[in-house]
Amino acid sequence: MPKVQQGGILDIAQPLAIGKVMLVCPKCGQPTRIAHQTLENGRRVRTCRHCGEALEAAR
Repeated sequence: MPKVQQGGILDIAQPLAIGKVMLVCPKCGQPTRIAHQTLENGRRVRTCRHCGEALEAAR
């Protein structure tokens, strides 16, 4: 009689597409897409689409 593998969930490491990765906002804690805003000094910063908080420190 041939052996039959029992069904179940397999935990196998697989590559993850970069398009499926989202940034988590440190202020609101939600995964978010980013928006760009221009500061008074002309520098562009990434901001959270949910709360509007800047995601990188202004220099």
